[in-house]
Amino acid sequence: MMRAATIAASSSLKVGYGISSRLRVKVRGMPPLPCLLHNFTLSLFFNNYFAPFHSRPSYPTKYKNTQLHWPVKVNNLEDALHVFDEMLQMRPLPSVVRFTQVLTQVAKLKHYWTVIMGFGLSVLGKFFKLGFEPDVTTFNTLINGFLLQNREADALGILNKMMESGNCKPNVFTFNMLVKGLCMKAQHAGSYFALSPSELPMLLEVNIGAANLALDKDGFALPKYSDSNQVAYVLQGSGVVGIVLPEKEEKVLPVKKGDAIALPFGVVTWWYNKEDTEFVVLFLGDTSKAHKRGEFTDFYLNGSNAIFTGFSTEFVGRAWDLEESVVKTLVGKQSGKGIVKLSGANLPEPKKEHRDGMTLNCEEAPLDVDIKDGGRVVVLNTKNLPLVGEVGLGADLVRLDGSAMCSPGFSCDSALQVTYIIRGSGRVQVVGVDGKRVLETTIKAGNLFIVPRFFVVSKIADPEGLEWFSIITTPNPIFTHLAGSIGCWKALSPQVLQAAFNVDSETEKLFRSKRTGDAIFFPPPK
Repeated sequence: MMRAATIAASSSLKVGYGISSRLRVKVRGMPPLPCLLHNFTLSLFFNNYFAPFHSRPSYPTKYKNTQLHWPVKVNNLEDALHVFDEMLQMRPLPSVVRFTQVLTQVAKLKHYWTVIMGFGLSVLGKFFKLGFEPDVTTFNTLINGFLLQNREADALGILNKMMESGNCKPNVFTFNMLVKGLCMKAQHAGSYFALSPSELPMLLEVNIGAANLALDKDGFALPKYSDSNQVAYVLQGSGVVGIVLPEKEEKVLPVKKGDAIALPFGVVTWWYNKEDTEFVVLFLGDTSKAHKRGEFTDFYLNGSNAIFTGFSTEFVGRAWDLEESVVKTLVGKQSGKGIVKLSGANLPEPKKEHRDGMTLNCEEAPLDVDIKDGGRVVVLNTKNLPLVGEVGLGADLVRLDGSAMCSPGFSCDSALQVTYIIRGSGRVQVVGVDGKRVLETTIKAGNLFIVPRFFVVSKIADPEGLEWFSIITTPNPIFTHLAGSIGCWKALSPQVLQAAFNVDSETEKLFRSKRTGDAIFFPPPK
């Protein structure tokens, strides 16, 4: 699942509270927080629900005795960060009631809660050091926020701390809230979140969309079609997907972790999880022909927000030759929206033969590149999955061994790379126009970043290794590698290299003599 919650911002976005030379954002009185900031919007990190961490506008510095005007209104992420920061500067500190009032508003922000929660707990820790004592209402608010994000373990962890505390015991509201939250969890079907350009403007610039579907046991994503060509990749678990191509019969596929599925726009799909393990699917795609550039728009066939409910009973009755009473039942019976929980459903059984030509398991497919102690690659293209030709997108799954390096390279066919980190961690550098290093940061599981056309990217894995899935905006991508035995510098004549580097022949020979047996992936130094 996706954990981090940081985005890179373009130079046109204002970022408050100063940027140090190490490219970190620091809120006054709080620990520095990673933020990937440079001349180009390149990277997006998002959590389980793709909740973005926005860049923050600058606020004027105030004296420590400045008091906020109460009641404080928190409408968005920027408001919350500003209020938390100002509260830390107050002398005397605000009362526990004030802090809890702000925290209560934060919990209602939902999509932003996971992001702001880190700030809230950090601020709370600062207040502890300054002598601040939270009350039971403060902890109840934290528990409620965790329950809203289906983080029951964290909520129960706070309860345990309260039980161990001698000064802040849980009350009847604490237990009622936990019982209600855990009961709702039993009925929870799943979640779907599509990122929008308002949360990351770069998506609009490059015409890329991103979304995440997570289904609990018996979770059923209602039939829908999208306005964008997409590649779906199963990150976790196993499930069933139904696919209806235009004017063709339904295909019901069993899918599992590692499966990539090409989905042309207008294709009707539904998803179902009958297993105990959470079923998680990542969607990346091209929005150049979408209803809204940089964003997926989904059209549901059933449910409270469905196309079916938009027509009058007269039109529905005429189209399907039904009596008005039956039409009203069909239109109004399904009150769910997007995802529902099924009980005792009798859905069609998946057929393995339906997988042919529809999906490819990147973890089991023959390797296109296999370098001992270096890494492995499986490329998704028109040869092993012809449907990607219709989608217009290629993809690859790359597994980099511990401490190995991926050669600096670029897509030489004017394609964009959109990369999602599946497992492990490492470092990445991206170099763009005029030799400017536009991105240098640590990446880990759950991070996603975009490499613009012709920009050069290279990665080095940490000791535990690094695995990522990328889509490329062409069905048969071609990459040029700069280092290694197949690097383009090796192809240049000695005289050209010597003149280009402005070095003597001995230095040129030394340069050419290295990496003669390694291609694409370089094992760690011995």
